[in-house]
Amino acid sequence: MFTETVEQVDEGLARLLQKVRAGELTAARLKELVAVSRSWEAKVSAMQTDAARLIAQQESHGDGGASVLRDQAGKTKHQARRTLGTAEVLDEMPGLRTAVDSGEVALANADRLADAAQRTAPEAVDSASDLLEMAKELSPDKFAREASAWAQPPARPRTWRLARKAPPAVPEDLAAGRWQRPPRRAARPRDRHPHLQPPPRNRRRTAPPRPENRPHQRRGLRLRRFRWREFEVLGSAPG
Repeated sequence: MFTETVEQVDEGLARLLQKVRAGELTAARLKELVAVSRSWEAKVSAMQTDAARLIAQQESHGDGGASVLRDQAGKTKHQARRTLGTAEVLDEMPGLRTAVDSGEVALANADRLADAAQRTAPEAVDSASDLLEMAKELSPDKFAREASAWAQPPARPRTWRLARKAPPAVPEDLAAGRWQRPPRRAARPRDRHPHLQPPPRNRRRTAPPRPENRPHQRRGLRLRRFRWREFEVLGSAPG
């Protein structure tokens, strides 16, 4: 009986795939097939998850069936753990389980509902009719934002409080009336006009270049020195 059922399902899917690839179906039929295949995908996923959990229970794997989903179903480690976590949450929400198995709620939306149930409570998600309706109608991308906003706790109202500072201490002389304000020092001219202040003393000042540092003057200096050497050699000084 088991083998015959598996073969019938396999043959039926093979015939449908052959008709789709041959282009024998119209657009309306193809849309209907795609809509129906979503319930098939949900049933197959539920069948794989329940079978993996039963195998892990019978053979005492200790991982809840994650190794079976990785080895037999070809899922990654993250996908296997997420599928098992969603299945555990759906066990506590029979209404959502029925909607997922019938294909009314996509598997991606079921994962988002499971996350919302873990944040709040399974009973709250199962009784939230508006959230379930959005899960049936919206796409996974849009429903992800709605589910995250629904599961997020309301923000606490901000209570602005002014910091109360202690009053400054009053000196005894001021309290007794014996304290007087010291006379205010007159402002100096350079305080009133900062741009007139002299430069600081530690600033390095560069001296102007000497006359002999200029090119034409260096040439004249060399010429004078040459003339003095010439007269020194001859033994007389220029007159």
